[in-house]
Amino acid sequence: MRALKFCLVFAICLFASDLDIKPLSGSKFRSVFKEYLSKDSGDFDNYEFEKDFKMHESYCQKGLVDACEVLGVSYVLGLGTQQDIKKGINLIDFALKNTSDEIFKEQYAYTLNLAKQIQSSGDDAIRKVISTFSKNSSECQSRSGDKDACFKATILTGLLPNDMLGISDQSGFFEMLFDNDIAINGAKNSKISKMLKAYEDILK
Repeated sequence: MRALKFCLVFAICLFASDLDIKPLSGSKFRSVFKEYLSKDSGDFDNYEFEKDFKMHESYCQKGLVDACEVLGVSYVLGLGTQQDIKKGINLIDFALKNTSDEIFKEQYAYTLNLAKQIQSSGDDAIRKVISTFSKNSSECQSRSGDKDACFKATILTGLLPNDMLGISDQSGFFEMLFDNDIAINGAKNSKISKMLKAYEDILK
């Protein structure tokens, strides 16, 4: 599971209506989110994409917008389901419009922008993610270029299995992203720190 992979180391309205999705909030959201994280079985990194897809589809239908965003990515990339970029974009957009946390809004906005780039360019979706990840991880590691490169690389690690991205040491790689994000932006402005804090708040 993409969210848990990160945590452990440190749609439009019509479309939503068609799926009968009502976004969760408050204590119900926290309860379902905790349950969602506990369901991780390593299916995604083990290339069991259909099982991973079905799990996220189930939680999206329950109203968990984080699962809807992941489901949207699965449609965009064609992982566990037939590729449907338009449907994927609608789901990611739904998640963006219905999350209350600003750092998750930034995450979903970045994913949405990438999905739209894939749609407009006609590029192979998986190759586009890998090349974008390579660029951002390189800039993060060298502490040059885009000041949000570390944050973007962190998001991209959730879109494909580790080995497809060339990550052999997940813990060490996330430590590099986290340390360099703070070095570039300072602890107060580190978006990775803000994301970790958001997860911590949910899981309290």
